[in-house]
Amino acid sequence: MKYPQNNKQKKWHEKAQGIVEYALILAFVVGIAAAIFAKGGLAEAVSDAYFRYPRPLPMHWITRQQATRDLLRAS
Repeated sequence: MKYPQNNKQKKWHEKAQGIVEYALILAFVVGIAAAIFAKGGLAEAVSDAYFRYPRPLPMHWITRQQATRDLLRAS
């Protein structure tokens, strides 16, 4: 690859590189969005996995003493 010789060419080269990088990032984001929102895609799989099983009570709602007491009563 030939490097630009003067300042004008260098600035144009840097601007072009920025545009290419922006286009690649935009293409990546669009690809991820398409995978998420495609019918039968990632969004549906995550939704099915999340709603298929009942959610247990979060552990931060139960104190350690309550959990220990409940386990001792159950056994």
